Amino acid sequence: MKYFFLLLFITIFSCKSTQEKIQVDNVFLEADKVEIWSYANREIWHIENVEDSDSKRMANLEIENGKLNIDLINVKEKIKLTKKEVAEIYKILFSSKICKYESVAACYQPRHLIVFFDSEEKVINALEICLSCIQIQSINNFNYPDLCEQKMDKLEKLFKSFGINYYDEK
Repeated sequence: MKYFFLLLFITIFSCKSTQEKIQVDNVFLEADKVEIWSYANREIWHIENVEDSDSKRMANLEIENGKLNIDLINVKEKIKLTKKEVAEIYKILFSSKICKYESVAACYQPRHLIVFFDSEEKVINALEICLSCIQIQSINNFNYPDLCEQKMDKLEKLFKSFGINYYDEK
């Protein structure tokens, strides 16, 4: 009987954990529209003053009234993705078989953004990607995948196949 309750306890808590993870990742499934945007290094043009200082820093991405707080004049490309393309991005991001070890660089010079919209064309989340620095940031809660150079290389090839041509200021 003791073992039955122990097994029941483990099952309940392990299922709960899995359900929470799925809910966080569901933006890939729940979004009515997904786009990829490319732009020049955001740390150059999306800056704000630092309180009580003369210095500046890259501003945080935020959703304000269903829109991102960036000036769209800086967006060089916007490509609407099909459901199949969204699934391909998800498969790369969350594959546990691509990375032999996780790696992240100390820089953050983002140039790509995956934007998720609801049925009213309002932004519900965005995933900003710095392919060269092997980093991802999200506006809302997101279950971050393991990252590595091989995964970023696969994403870059995939983005190119979708028609994204902008990758740096060179």
